[in-house]
Amino acid sequence: EIFGIAECGTDIAALLSRKDIDAVIVLTPMQCHAEHVRLALASGKHVLSEKTLAASAEEGRGLTALAAERGLILRAAPFTTLSPVFRDARHRLERGEIGEALCCRALYGWEGPDWADWFFRPGAGALRDLGVYALTTLTGLLGPVASVFALASAVEPGGRGQGLQLSLRFASGCVGAVTTGFGLGKFQASGIEIYGSTGTLQFIGQDWEPKGLQLWTTETGCWQMFDQEATWPWTDGVRDFCASIIEETAGDLSIDHALHVLDIIDQALASLDGGMPRP
Repeated sequence: EIFGIAECGTDIAALLSRKDIDAVIVLTPMQCHAEHVRLALASGKHVLSEKTLAASAEEGRGLTALAAERGLILRAAPFTTLSPVFRDARHRLERGEIGEALCCRALYGWEGPDWADWFFRPGAGALRDLGVYALTTLTGLLGPVASVFALASAVEPGGRGQGLQLSLRFASGCVGAVTTGFGLGKFQASGIEIYGSTGTLQFIGQDWEPKGLQLWTTETGCWQMFDQEATWPWTDGVRDFCASIIEETAGDLSIDHALHVLDIIDQALASLDGGMPRP
């Protein structure tokens, strides 16, 4: 009633049995994503899932196989690789404007939600809810990660705030760090920064809501700013998903990319327990 939605309900089976529904967007708590995606695919619906698609890469690959078996489109958030700023950054890296990428840094966190406890429960957490943005962006720009090592700050019993630090080695040889967590509070820094042999490239703002790029090169010897109109919606994946269905095209979102990010998260969490870098 508040949002003027004509129909609503809580019976998932009844919803998925409807013949007038071709596609489903899964926006339920993270711990329910895989189950609800599986039900939708089994009912013959194309599916777009909020991040993360599943609790593990193995579970995500099972869902991907089910979608392929049934000839359905399966995609997952986040959608940072669709932004004009991301594409500008990728093209500049491909043109070698900062030389060889040597290392990178990403930062994103906040106090954390106060409207739901599931964010802090097993199967969710800051790495899956927040760190997933940076991991998607960095691997989209620099390629796959070969190994990862993670550290987490101590949390008092019943506490919610926790800082996470990931060290990454990319297959290209580039290394990087991702800082994320609930309870980080406020900060003033670029969300994404890449340091090359002849320059530095950084996002203005966060990668999920970027305002442009800043570029420094040894050739220019100064910072250059490349603004973008702040009109790109971070929900743009819905457009790409629907266009893929209607036009019967692959679209720009990659489920394989989402699975690789899940792999990184799996290995990062495993390294928290084992204390060793994970390949």
